[in-house]
Amino acid sequence: MKIFIFFSIAAPRITTLLETVDASLDHNATFICEVDSYPQADITWTRNNYPIRYYDSRYIIRENGQMLIIPNVKDSDNGEYCCIASNGIGEPAKSCGALQLKMKPQIKRHPTNMTLIVESKAVLPCLTLGYPKPDISWIKEDDLIKVNSRISVLESGSLKINNIKKEDAGQYRCVARNSFGIVYSKPVTIEVQAPARILKVPKEKKVQIGSEVTLECNATGNPIPSITWLENGNTVNPLLYTHFSLFPTFLFASLLLFLLALALRSKLIVLSSHLTVSESRAQCVHVKYASVCAAINRIQTTIIPQAADRTAAIRFKPY
Repeated sequence: MKIFIFFSIAAPRITTLLETVDASLDHNATFICEVDSYPQADITWTRNNYPIRYYDSRYIIRENGQMLIIPNVKDSDNGEYCCIASNGIGEPAKSCGALQLKMKPQIKRHPTNMTLIVESKAVLPCLTLGYPKPDISWIKEDDLIKVNSRISVLESGSLKINNIKKEDAGQYRCVARNSFGIVYSKPVTIEVQAPARILKVPKEKKVQIGSEVTLECNATGNPIPSITWLENGNTVNPLLYTHFSLFPTFLFASLLLFLLALALRSKLIVLSSHLTVSESRAQCVHVKYASVCAAINRIQTTIIPQAADRTAAIRFKPY
């Protein structure tokens, strides 16, 4: 009795199609491509349409080419992988699947503290990694920042602020989130500085010889400006003249009071400077001469011009 075995010769057929493989960073990823073929098919692999060679040490190929292993997956391994089976009969069989990394967001570059001047612009960086790509948002203090024509989040995740205002000062953090988690950057502070600006100028006064008179000059700015008085163009410095004397310093709550006194015909003419958190205030007395005040901080110096409506002249009245 004779037994005849017949083999069906046909083009290869992939019985287990490739699917998307989710892999965590530094873990192994495996693709399976089972093939039914007679004669036996040659199986090759590609990544993003580029051939994977058997001798490529980055990959491990087993089971006569039907298994592809990617050890210690890196972010550069993302892409589309295909197996192609060919036995010389008919068209080759092909199946493809994607390698998709799973990674919680990470912040690779944190924002840093910044000191800015009003009306300037700023970019706070926030460089992130994660798969899927994290969505980036920003918070100021504990409130979500809403983008508008002045404030925007760039494609890189950085926060851009145009035309800086005083109210932009505060603490900022960027937030990165994807389907695997959420992470916050370290908090950073934006300090907004403003040039010195004189709010109230001294006014002309008429006084009697030997009497007291007070001139007032209010200024604002950040840092808090110091105020200097000029007498006919010369800086008033009571420490350089014997007719000025310096009194002790007193601290009353948040008010710092300096008293400077000028003795003139047994009378005292008082120069005092009151400093608070938000403004500087100075009062100056001069007899017979015109007085000018200047507000100075590290950003800008504002000097009241020598003009009739800006310079306070102290004139004598006859007895």
